Amino acid sequence: MLQLFNQLNVAAKCIILVITVIFFTAIVLSFIIKRKYGEMHEDFIKGKKRGVFRSDVLNRIMSSYRDAAEKKAEEINTQAIIEKEFLYAFKGISMGERFIRQAISLMIILGLLGTFYGLTLSIRDLVSLLGNNGTLTATSGIESLIGGLVGSIEGMGVAFITSLFGIVGAILLTIFKIIVNVDNLRNSTMLEIEEYLDNTIALEYINYAEKNTLDVTVNKLFNGLSEQIEVNYKNVLDKSLSGLIEVLKMMEENQQDFNNSLMYFKKTIDQFSDNTRDFTEFNYHLRNNVDRMNVALSDFAEKIKNN
Repeated sequence: MLQLFNQLNVAAKCIILVITVIFFTAIVLSFIIKRKYGEMHEDFIKGKKRGVFRSDVLNRIMSSYRDAAEKKAEEINTQAIIEKEFLYAFKGISMGERFIRQAISLMIILGLLGTFYGLTLSIRDLVSLLGNNGTLTATSGIESLIGGLVGSIEGMGVAFITSLFGIVGAILLTIFKIIVNVDNLRNSTMLEIEEYLDNTIALEYINYAEKNTLDVTVNKLFNGLSEQIEVNYKNVLDKSLSGLIEVLKMMEENQQDFNNSLMYFKKTIDQFSDNTRDFTEFNYHLRNNVDRMNVALSDFAEKIKNN
């Protein structure tokens, strides 16, 4: 294989070198990304027990989720929050993941490029060989034919070797991705974070929201009850005041009638007093008259006796 590689031209070597670089770069990036996600997953497992995380990404996710939960806990797009923070924090890692996903296709394309390049070289040598056959002698023609066939075979070698490198690299990288499985680690970490937010953090805010709703309902109930009591008390008070005013008016009228009766009674008493005084005077005069009559009768009786 090394001997064949040394026989390749510069372009074919560059294609194979690029395929090799892509292959090992994808492997190194896979290990780096897996380590990064593994550290964050371990931090999440340990941190959710104590509620504190070392990772800034996890802390931002928790902060964003709590901010959204304070506004409306029942309508939170948890997955969108997690993906947003992942994309913001792992821009380089996201680019590395895209490179790993496209590395297989890129190696196959480079292998096909080498194939077409090698076939182009082979066809060029064959065309040159066939074009020079009419002008060569027998001895030189055989040598030229052999040289042309060798060049054509070398071109085909470039085609097959570059294709072989591209396909083998793609197969090995596919097997490596299946074993390492970075996507599965990332997805499992995101799912665990989402489950923790929806089943643990969200319940706190839902219970808090329900408690606030209950408090608001109770407050509304008491406010409505107090308003109703106030209205009823006001109505009763208005009716009582109206009744009291009517009673006061009736008492005032009765007092006026009583005053009138007292005045009439006073007039009657005064009149009776006047009549009594007149009767006393009459009685006095009558008694005087009776006394006078007694005196007169006594005098008359004495005169009769004397006569």
